[in-house]
Amino acid sequence: MALKLALLANQESGSGGAERVVDALRRHGAEVTCFDVGGLEEAIACDPERLAVAGGDGSIAPALPALLEV
Repeated sequence: MALKLALLANQESGSGGAERVVDALRRHGAEVTCFDVGGLEEAIACDPERLAVAGGDGSIAPALPALLEV
């Protein structure tokens, strides 16, 4: 059974990092749904087994306080 994972990432980033992370996770068998970094509530609503944040300080810092409350 695949791990159900919600990924918070800056999908507008010009580097394409979020897409590469999603592709890599899927290759390893994860069922990944990607949300913008501001979409924590939507990510939680999809009832994932795990929440992950991809990006630098600008992506992780705003998500961290909310993730600590989950």
